[in-house]
Amino acid sequence: MIDLTMIDTDLLQDLTLILISGLACLYCGMLNRRLKKLQSLKTGVGASIVSLTDAITQTNKAAKDAQSTTLETVTTLRHLLAKAESAAPKIDALIAELANSTDAAMAQHERIGTQIEEELTTAVEKAQFTAASLLTAVSDVESYVERVKRTVDIQTTENVTSLDEAREQKLDIFSVVSL
Repeated sequence: MIDLTMIDTDLLQDLTLILISGLACLYCGMLNRRLKKLQSLKTGVGASIVSLTDAITQTNKAAKDAQSTTLETVTTLRHLLAKAESAAPKIDALIAELANSTDAAMAQHERIGTQIEEELTTAVEKAQFTAASLLTAVSDVESYVERVKRTVDIQTTENVTSLDEAREQKLDIFSVVSL
């Protein structure tokens, strides 16, 4: 065994310092490797920084594209809005005109409906009167025809009788003349 009392304190301090320095060098080497790994562009924080930089670049590009598209859309919308605002009074005027035309058409429809109803009522009454008159006239004509038939029958019968008598007289005359 080593007796520690014999070892000089200076030597002990030097050994301790060398040992601590060696450990510090080893620790520094280990930290250096870790830092290199972190700074590597393929892996570690460096790769993360590169990918974040690429993502930021793409995001900026997408934002600029969206901004230009938005500006175009805003311009188009402003144009369409101005067009719609200029057309609004015309549409309002057309709606008012349509409402007036509708009211006028309804009033004319009611007026014509009433007029037609009155004229139809009058025409139906006249037609009924005319039909009744025609029925009376037809009935009168039928009665007249019946009377004429009876008169003709009576006259025919009388004429036939007179004719028969005239024939008999003629025959008598012929018989007298032939004798």
